[in-house]
Amino acid sequence: MNWNYRVVKHIVEDSKCFQIHEVHYDKENNPESIAEEGCVPFGDTTEELSRAMIHMMSALTKPVLDATLFSPDPSPSATINATLGMLKKNV
Repeated sequence: MNWNYRVVKHIVEDSKCFQIHEVHYDKENNPESIAEEGCVPFGDTTEELSRAMIHMMSALTKPVLDATLFSPDPSPSATINATLGMLKKNV
C-alpha cells in the first residue's frame, strides 16, 4: 500500500484547522484512508527527527485534502438510491 504525508483540512466547532496525516492510497493512487490522529514528528536522534520533519513538511507542497473525503457515508442506502436514480435518468 502506498502512503505519504498530506495536509488535511478539518472543521472543528465551525472553525477550520489543518493537520498533517498519513494518507493511504488505493491501486489507482486515489486517497483511500488517513491515520485517525495527526502526525507528530519524532526520532531516536536529532538526525532522525530532522528527516521526519522534512518528510512531513513535503506535505505542504501538495494540495490540501478535505477530511470529509475520508468520512464514512452516514446513509449508504440513500447514496445508493441517489446513484441509481441518476443512472436511470441517463438511460
